[in-house]
Amino acid sequence: MAAPNTTIHWRALAALLGGVALGALPATDVRAASFTVTRTDDTERGACAPGDCSLREAIEAANALAPETSTIALPAGTYGLTITQRLSMTADITIAGAGSATTIVDGGQLVGVFATPGTDEIDGVTVRHGMDTSGVGGGGIHNGGTFTGTDLVLDGNTTNGPGGGLFNEGTAYLIQSVLRNNMAATGGGFSNTGFISVLGSFTIDGNTSTAEGGGVRNDGFASLDNTNPPTPPAPATGGGTISSNTSGTSGGGIHNTALISLMNVALDGNGATADGGALWNNSSLDVANGTISRSTAGGNGAGFWNDGTTTLTNATFANNSTVAGMGGAIWNDGVLLLDSSTVAGNGASTGGGTSNNASGTVEVRNSILAANTPDNCSGGIMSDGHNIDSGGSCTPTVAGDLPNTDPLLGPLQLNSPGPSFLETRAPGAASPAIDAAAGCPPPSTDERGVTRPQGPSCDIGAVEASPVTATTTTTTTTLASREVCGNCVDDDGDGRTDYEDPACCTQTAAMQVKNVLIVPGPAGAMKGHLSLTAILAQAGFAVDPTLDDVTVQFRNQNGELLCATVPHQRWKRAKHRGPFQFGDPAGTVAQGLRKMQIKVQKSGSARFLTTGKKMDLDRYAGPELTATVRIGDRCSTGPVMLKHRGKKFVFP
Repeated sequence: MAAPNTTIHWRALAALLGGVALGALPATDVRAASFTVTRTDDTERGACAPGDCSLREAIEAANALAPETSTIALPAGTYGLTITQRLSMTADITIAGAGSATTIVDGGQLVGVFATPGTDEIDGVTVRHGMDTSGVGGGGIHNGGTFTGTDLVLDGNTTNGPGGGLFNEGTAYLIQSVLRNNMAATGGGFSNTGFISVLGSFTIDGNTSTAEGGGVRNDGFASLDNTNPPTPPAPATGGGTISSNTSGTSGGGIHNTALISLMNVALDGNGATADGGALWNNSSLDVANGTISRSTAGGNGAGFWNDGTTTLTNATFANNSTVAGMGGAIWNDGVLLLDSSTVAGNGASTGGGTSNNASGTVEVRNSILAANTPDNCSGGIMSDGHNIDSGGSCTPTVAGDLPNTDPLLGPLQLNSPGPSFLETRAPGAASPAIDAAAGCPPPSTDERGVTRPQGPSCDIGAVEASPVTATTTTTTTTLASREVCGNCVDDDGDGRTDYEDPACCTQTAAMQVKNVLIVPGPAGAMKGHLSLTAILAQAGFAVDPTLDDVTVQFRNQNGELLCATVPHQRWKRAKHRGPFQFGDPAGTVAQGLRKMQIKVQKSGSARFLTTGKKMDLDRYAGPELTATVRIGDRCSTGPVMLKHRGKKFVFP
């Protein structure tokens, strides 16, 4: 069967988006005026005098010159906003910072920082701590015009509307940029209803939404492409990564209702309370050369939830999981093509690899489905041939398919010469996947950009084996993993995840647990509730969760039960020396935890309380529990032996 028409459509659109962004950005005009900011405070005195000019005054002076264009030089420094009004660039203005590491515009959690209704550009700047409470959106930047940002960092911005870092209603280009730790109702990193192109080495990390799209919400045209980074490069970011983002509903990494293309992108460690831990799509989505890994969902499709039209080419799905839902890697009720891809090591209640609804179509060619739990496929596939199924669930089969065959894959890791951010699972030297594909090229390269074929024929799966990349027992057993902090995975295999591991904390303390109550409720039902009270430390824990994020982890013999981070923006303190409070009646921010309280004494002693309800707590049922609380660089961990009393577990 021929590939869906969207394959051609999306490659053409992606080429158009990338070409426009790289080759047809508006040329730099001769500037009518230039201004240099000399004050770091936020003043508005009606003029930008040479040697005595704030950023706000420079922007207002440039706005007065419209329709001419202007440049504002913004030297290294931190420019704090104290006036409760956005910096609105109504004329065509370029702000040239000294680099995102040293030039910072800080909203002080007082106001949204920039509005860009003109043709505007911000380069070499960090925009942080913006706070939009109007619901308009864009805690960092609200764009309604044509906006370009290069070496732009959007960090820790918040809105109760769309787009914590950026809300784009116009045309936007982000080049070599970072969106991290932002929060919004929808689209924690950015929300787009217009046209946006994200290019070069970019990072969308640690963002949160209370509703759809922890990292990205797209309701327009979007392209995220790390294939052809522009030159000269800005300071290194994450390559092309969308990681550790969280949605209170669906689409932890990306929530798409329109048209989106992803090329050379890694989605890692994202999570959603409902469906689509990494990706959620009900329209048109294309992924070429991408890895979706270590994502979780409370509902279906831990890796990808699809009810639209999707093409996945040279894609790796690995280590994604949902406990209660279907489709560890992929849940589908639309039209999906899986071409030259690898789906391995994912888990779900059913359909650990793919779960296909009766009205959906999963078309598979030259792909590997292996070691997914409890099965590789549920609901059937449409095979174009030359697929490897380590079990016998991917049916019906056709000529060239290899059911009940071990593909002999290596672990998820960097396999040179791929990009440093793109992990894959390479076939071993004796793998039956080698030289076993048909009708290839296309694709002309594998996920890492290695030319296909390397032998007489292409290899099945996302990685084309070569003497450099073939995985052997020797190479996999001599390489030791390191614990990666903040991804909710036990990377080094020592049984301790993230902040349970001393490698992730500079200051540790022994937790003294005072009270625990766990009522698991029926298995699979959202009827459980819990409470925990503990002393984090007797001294030395003078923490402030309004400044530092708080991570809570629970673990027992069933593994990691809960790993949730509450951003510092969600904490409040009603009065001086009173307790710090977090409240979330819906339970969407911290995996069902509704309330937390931290009381810090003058001595540095810290008392912690948390409660949760309407949770699926069946896995919590056990004789022991280890709790960990991390605040900034301080971690407190403590075990507790629980007593089974009727339908509940208690301590003491």
